[in-house]
Amino acid sequence: MREITRNLNQSLIAGMAEGVCLQMANGEIAAINAAATRILGLDAEQIVGRANEGPLRGAVREDGSPFPEHLDPSKVTLRTGKPQTDVVMGIAGATGGLTWISVNSQPLTADGESSPYAVLTVPRGFETSPTESE
Repeated sequence: MREITRNLNQSLIAGMAEGVCLQMANGEIAAINAAATRILGLDAEQIVGRANEGPLRGAVREDGSPFPEHLDPSKVTLRTGKPQTDVVMGIAGATGGLTWISVNSQPLTADGESSPYAVLTVPRGFETSPTESE
């Protein structure tokens, strides 16, 4: 039964239109689905098994200033145990220019534990800068 549940969960996440990334407490990216790789403009091989060392590829804030590493949503969630919602950043696109994303992050904790053992991060892409769409 456990194997069936695991396969069902993998199929569910793989088939989602939303991007999903699982990062362990040590910073290692353990899993990412196809939607997230498309949104981020990276291959899974470039991400899975590597440590998250901060915002992606010269990430910037909405005002164009550099996105501080300590404010990376997954790092904030791992550090504080609190979810982050709608954190907007621009990342260098695979073909140049900026890709704007909004990121949510959710801590994963074991029963009775306060510190997360992992964080689930969900990036969502924009067509234009969030300030242009206002």
